Amino acid sequence: MFNSKCAYCESKVGAASSPVLEHFRPKTYYPWLGYSWENLYLSCSICSRYKAAKFPVDGTMLEATKIVPIDDVDAQKLEKYLILDPCNSRDIFENRFEYNDNGEIIATTERGQITIDICMLNRIELVRSRREHISIIKNMLELFNLSFDISIISKYVNDNTEYFSLYCYYIFNYYMSYRNELSDSLVRDLLNIISIDIRYRDIDISKIKKEHSKKYQENTDYIYGKNSKKVFKTKIIKKVEISNFKSIKQVTLLLSGNNNNINESCLVLVGENGKGKSSILQAISMALISRENLEKQGLNLQHFIRKSQGVRQAVIKVFLKIMMSHQN
Repeated sequence: MFNSKCAYCESKVGAASSPVLEHFRPKTYYPWLGYSWENLYLSCSICSRYKAAKFPVDGTMLEATKIVPIDDVDAQKLEKYLILDPCNSRDIFENRFEYNDNGEIIATTERGQITIDICMLNRIELVRSRREHISIIKNMLELFNLSFDISIISKYVNDNTEYFSLYCYYIFNYYMSYRNELSDSLVRDLLNIISIDIRYRDIDISKIKKEHSKKYQENTDYIYGKNSKKVFKTKIIKKVEISNFKSIKQVTLLLSGNNNNINESCLVLVGENGKGKSSILQAISMALISRENLEKQGLNLQHFIRKSQGVRQAVIKVFLKIMMSHQN
């Protein structure tokens, strides 16, 4: 059920560390739950050693009240415990963790911080391991952003993946940043991957999908014309003006062709090496990307201004036109 991962830190157990049968409520204080199925968790030996018999509560512990609940589910109703239960979807959803790029897990609530402190979830070896996985998921998302091939992510990220919630955190953040630029099917694929995680299972994903699908149809995908024909909206480049960009002083490109035929709206750049073909393509790409995304790529825009006396800025203008293509 735990896919050979520690319930607390999500690291793989059995190879580098021995698996331990962990009692969420310590049997020292809850002997009647010693064999309760709901109270038995898989843990790595390190998390188990740190947690030990620690079980902070807000108020009186059940052991002191002499009230014996029937099972662990009943115990949850009678006692307000402060450590997060990794198998309680409400606990995880309401107190979900975040991560930084250094590999540290970050609490968003007091109960989350208590859990991190008790299990030492930011111990050196965990932070180092998470940092390596963050590098992996970032590379995946970069490749996905280029090809939009969902298999780049889906063949590796599933509930067997070590630190699965970390992967889902970065995938969900990617979705939130680019959801307006992704097709309906890509959004569905991304959300289906993270919906496996207990942290996202209680999110109304169907509502997110519906809202995205409606917005995408209105803005980027298609509209329905007469006789139930799909009319796809496509933006094509009609003209490009570039000045003082890298080695280019001034150039204007006009894309000719039949305005009623999108397949004819093409331009082939032919020239010897070093004449600026790549610079033209780079200028167009940079003009079509938001400033925020350019900064995420680590690009210093000042480096692209043509080095010439008196030149202080580069100007790139891309003129677009919406074309309609019909499909029965």
